[in-house]
Order: sequence, then structure tokens, then C-alpha cells
Amino acid sequence: MAGTHLASSARVLWRILERRGRDPAVVFREQGLDPGLLTDPRARYASTRIAAAWTRADALLADPCFGLEAADAWRPSDYHAVGYAMLASRSVRRAIERMVRYFRIINDLAGFEMVATPRRLTVTFVPPAAPALPASLEQARWVLILSVCRAIHDGPYNDIQRWKYHE
Repeated sequence: MAGTHLASSARVLWRILERRGRDPAVVFREQGLDPGLLTDPRARYASTRIAAAWTRADALLADPCFGLEAADAWRPSDYHAVGYAMLASRSVRRAIERMVRYFRIINDLAGFEMVATPRRLTVTFVPPAAPALPASLEQARWVLILSVCRAIHDGPYNDIQRWKYHE
């Protein structure tokens, strides 16, 4: 079964390419992604094409860490209600719970799992069976989650051990 991604989520890659002086429309069209769908709230792209666009950007930018730029390139509207619901959460734990519950809106084949104990919150990405995802896309995924957590947390960003994740 072929999976799909919320088309607007690809705006993160679009912005990264623009900031790097590349024409994102060229990359998107090469991979069969209609740029006109980026603003359609109901539009979806094939997951294989999204992965191919990130792979093409890897080759074009020749920077193994460019996915980390997603921390500055994303907007809550890229993920519609899921993005806003996470940011509106009163704790990191609640934001992660919402992400785990609603991520399938963004990517219908992959997901997250969460295990919470009184002192720890463990989040695991459950990728689709195939194909392998580009490292830059994985980087972007985790840095976006970290960005949301940092936006919610009301203390020092680097003191992860003390992040408010309890109710």
C-alpha cells in the first residue's frame, strides 16, 4: 500500500531550499510534486515522492545535516491542526501525546509510539516498512519535535532533564 503525506508539510523542504538559494519548484517538479498543492489543506503527496524530494535535496545541497534547518523553517500551519494542537499544549507530555495520536494525519503509513514513566518520556518513530527514509528527513522530523517541545517548555532549553512533561 502506498502512503501519503500532507502536502503542506513539504513547505518545510521548500523553505530550506529557498534559503539555500535553490529553486524548490525545480526539485518538486522533478519528483512529480505539484507545487500548487502546497497551499491546499486537503492535498496529499505520495510518500515515496516526498522521500525522493528530500533525497534530491540531499544531493543538490551536499550537506549531510541540512535537515536540521527544519527547526527554523517550519510553521504550525504546515501541519494544520496537529501543529497548532501541539503548540497549544500545556506540557511537553501533552504535546507528544497529541503528536502520537494525530500524526497519521500528516503521514498515513508512519507513526510514533510513546512510553511514559514518572521520570521519563520515550518517543519512538515507527517508519513505514519501505523504502528507507533519507537521513535529512529523519533529522527534520526530530528537530521539529524538539522545536515544539522547546516552544512549550518554560525553562532553560538545554536542561532537558527538567522539562515539564507531567500533567
